[in-house]
Amino acid sequence: MKCERCQENPVRVRVEQIVDGQREARYLCQQCVDELMSTAGQARTFEGRSRAPFGFTANNNRPVSAVDIDRDHNTVERSTENSGTLEHLPDQSTQFLQELVDWKQNLPDTAWADLLTDAQLGRVALFSVDMLNGFCHEGTLSSPRIKAIIPAVVTAFKDAHAIGVRNFVLPQDCHSADSVEFADFPPHCQVGSREANTIPELAELPFADLYTIVPKNSLNAFHGTDLGKWLEAHRDLSTAVVVGNCTDLCVYQLAMHLKLYANAHNLKLRVIVPENAVQTYDMPVETAREIGALPHNGDVLHLLFLYHMRLNGVEVVREIRSLQAS
Repeated sequence: MKCERCQENPVRVRVEQIVDGQREARYLCQQCVDELMSTAGQARTFEGRSRAPFGFTANNNRPVSAVDIDRDHNTVERSTENSGTLEHLPDQSTQFLQELVDWKQNLPDTAWADLLTDAQLGRVALFSVDMLNGFCHEGTLSSPRIKAIIPAVVTAFKDAHAIGVRNFVLPQDCHSADSVEFADFPPHCQVGSREANTIPELAELPFADLYTIVPKNSLNAFHGTDLGKWLEAHRDLSTAVVVGNCTDLCVYQLAMHLKLYANAHNLKLRVIVPENAVQTYDMPVETAREIGALPHNGDVLHLLFLYHMRLNGVEVVREIRSLQAS
């Protein structure tokens, strides 16, 4: 879709326009919006209303909820405040979500072979979050979406080990029977239960003795655990790969903590999340209404939280190519 003003650049901004007293939408590229806003800013440096190069003049006398081009008054302006309404959210969300879908479809790849040197120096770690029976094979919170990433997670473990990775860290739910988290989620993965066990697909790998299991009682693996001490002892890490579930819950918490910890200490740490090896659960709106739960669109939240991690410096890739494919 081309900009309605220049007819050249792709649309990036939805603009509110008033025509004969009626509000209409126009779709402009970022360059045209910047030019119009710059013109409006320049016009405000003069007393009264002066003609701008693009045929718009500034008018700061009335509030609008977005960029507002008014043919009747020949003005352009942007409000400094949110209108507080959700009137235009569906249209705006559709455009934004399409942008995210396009972003996901064009995610780059990386390769385990590229991490070989640092892996053999002990500077690469693989973090696997909550790959437990209780989320994959049995129990109230087991999900076919989570189960479906098991092959990709197992392949990541095998490839990481093959290039020399020996830091395998598995933060895993291991709740007490009176866990306060059960007020928000159904009881799951309790101490001593089969649900709290690592999935057999990982537990039975021949190098499972290398795993550092981190039992946790919350979504964040660094609260109430020794994982912070482990991270302090491995400040020379150059790369942390994060796999597991859920994208918007424990994976997000872990990846963000790793990245923000590194930023706070000026450490050059790559945090990589392969999209094919993380996932979240789904709770359709209809089902949620029937059982009195909160809806949880797995596809949307998976996408949004991948993107939010990327916004904060986490490397989100389509996959880490297997050694056989490199």
